[in-house]
Amino acid sequence: MFGNFIYFILVLLIYSTYQPSAETNFTGPETLFLFVILIVIFTLFTWIQFRRIEKRILKQRSFHLDNKFTTTLTRQSILAIVLFSIDVYGLNLTSFLTNISLLTVIPTFQALLFLLLFIFYLAIVWACAYGAYQALYRTDMSRKSYVLSQISFSVPNTSAPGSCFPGSQISSMPCPLNFQNASCQPPEERRPISLFSFWQLPF
Repeated sequence: MFGNFIYFILVLLIYSTYQPSAETNFTGPETLFLFVILIVIFTLFTWIQFRRIEKRILKQRSFHLDNKFTTTLTRQSILAIVLFSIDVYGLNLTSFLTNISLLTVIPTFQALLFLLLFIFYLAIVWACAYGAYQALYRTDMSRKSYVLSQISFSVPNTSAPGSCFPGSQISSMPCPLNFQNASCQPPEERRPISLFSFWQLPF
């Protein structure tokens, strides 16, 4: 239920505990190059993981594959946190932003910028997961709608009636064909949680 919420808490802690310094591990061009390369590697690796699941789903349908999809989605989301921590502590991205006056005067903007970076990483995961998701749940939802639904469910975190899997990655996710009319139950009522309440943390 609180999976995505915990992810953002960890990201906020990673960001807030880093102290920018004048010295960086790499120069500006080197940092930019490594930043882009890491995104490409992360995207390619994530796409391969979900592509394998999609191929297996097309051959056989079982609860095991549904569990495999969920596990992979969680693992890649955690990997997105690892990538974010590399950006902060390894590439020292915040140190390169200290000279921007707007971000210095209003630190909340810089915090928001890095939160958007993490959301971008999660969006990569969801975009790569779409093929397996569509094959597993037989939905007509487009890739864009799927990713936007995931984002709206995570930031801020809201719930809607009619969810098949309470606490799942998307509140409107339909049931797999094998489990329709069997285990789908409306979710319990949950109080909406807003990520933006944490913007008041001292960054």
